Amino acid sequence: MDRRLNAVGVCLMTALAGEAADCGGTSSQGVPLNDPWALLRIEGSAGGLYPNRANVRPPRHEAAGLRLAAEVRPRNAQGAVDETAGRIVFLSIGMSNTTREFQAFQQLAGDDRDRNPAVVPVDGAQGAMPVERILAEPQAYFGVVQQRLAAAGVTAAQVQTAWVKQANAEPRLPFPDSARKLQADLKALTGLLRDRFPNLKLIYFSSRIYAGYASTSLNPEPFAWQSGFAVKWLVEENIETGSAPWLSWGPYLWANGTTPREDGLTWSCEEFEADGTHPSEAGARKVARMLLNFLHADSTARMWYRRRAAGSAPAIESVRNAASGGEAVATASIAAIYGRNLARAAAAAGPERPLPVSIEGTVVTLGGRPLPLYYVSPGQINVVISGEPSGEELVVTTDAGSSAAASLRPVFTAPGVFTLDSRPSGAAAALHADYSVVTAQNPARGGELLLLFVTGRGMRNPLIAAPEFAPVVRVGGTAAEVTFFGGAPGYPGLQQVNFRLPPGQAAGDAPVRLELGPSVSNAASLAVR
Repeated sequence: MDRRLNAVGVCLMTALAGEAADCGGTSSQGVPLNDPWALLRIEGSAGGLYPNRANVRPPRHEAAGLRLAAEVRPRNAQGAVDETAGRIVFLSIGMSNTTREFQAFQQLAGDDRDRNPAVVPVDGAQGAMPVERILAEPQAYFGVVQQRLAAAGVTAAQVQTAWVKQANAEPRLPFPDSARKLQADLKALTGLLRDRFPNLKLIYFSSRIYAGYASTSLNPEPFAWQSGFAVKWLVEENIETGSAPWLSWGPYLWANGTTPREDGLTWSCEEFEADGTHPSEAGARKVARMLLNFLHADSTARMWYRRRAAGSAPAIESVRNAASGGEAVATASIAAIYGRNLARAAAAAGPERPLPVSIEGTVVTLGGRPLPLYYVSPGQINVVISGEPSGEELVVTTDAGSSAAASLRPVFTAPGVFTLDSRPSGAAAALHADYSVVTAQNPARGGELLLLFVTGRGMRNPLIAAPEFAPVVRVGGTAAEVTFFGGAPGYPGLQQVNFRLPPGQAAGDAPVRLELGPSVSNAASLAVR
């Protein structure tokens, strides 16, 4: 285990150190549809992005999408395949929020070295054009789309993929009527797209971002959250009928204000304009990053979006608890994957949230669902294991191919203490109360409050009969007083334990462990004066 690179431990030790928006609206009553432990029925409807409360596409729909993605090829102005000079147009369709977000995406895509050079993103979204108005005035809307295609030097025959993010203005109907109406309107919009773009094969839908800060009735909560059901039901209908074009979820953008989603996504008031509805520049960039990351990670999107590359397929050798090095890995914890050709280069996730599901073209899936990534390298990946019981097959995919599946069955709890040098017995990743790092040169003193960073608590869910164990921190065999045990803000899968070092603790390097019921962590070393 000496060769492990504990990127998470290193990062956390440095990082932890008009009408006004209603900035008090930091949460609502909604639950993210992709929450792995959402209530089994939300507002009388099942959660999950896809049928049967799943967050991955059903196998037949996935297979259909892969077949169609293989048909997305560079085409000339008349629509004939032209691998040399042809183009693949990726078109946005939506309203004011969508155009802001897609323009930010265009800037990112322009700098994306991994983008297929044949892909041309074109912003067809327009302000003051909710879906109802497009249906009422299709010539006006698509006249502007045609102008933008021409300005980009492409034609309608080259449009093969699209991102749709739409809503209705001033919704007033109760649930589920408002969502059902939006579903019907999105279905009608899909028909217009099919008729105008003969080579359109794949449409990725997103619902609204959070709207709890809204100070107007344009599209506040709970309607922004409920728009997710409209997309969910539309996609489910497409799965049942198999009609063209193929519809699927793109990035799911809603999170409950400042309450972190499983991947760390939150929405703060600063990420919105004064009306609390339209994204600010920072908010638009956040959506743009999520869209770009989706295109790199999704099995159907990466086929046409990413530049083709050669190399050796990845191979998984083992999956371990990223902190303890043990084989037991808990749900909603950080794991380390070891192997060969896992990434083309070493790279880490930035400070933005949500965590990416693709870094340097590397994607990790569990049961088909992409997992949030902290770090990738040719020999190691640090990944957050989902709390969703979506299957046991863990697969690493790069531009060179996919690995053979490794079997992983997450357990409820598997505590591990992070260390500064990546060795399970190394110096514990611990802070003094002033956030300075505990080291041999800056040791802990008996009686002082310390912060210890761990993983493996597991997903907290009141709907299952999983035991909730009180944390026990033992220093040199003596139980310490624990004052806090919870998630480390901004770091999915990471937990923080605040404990008071026993006053009579002997000086020297003391072993420190975390116990959760019968599960015991590795013994890290704590310097004590």
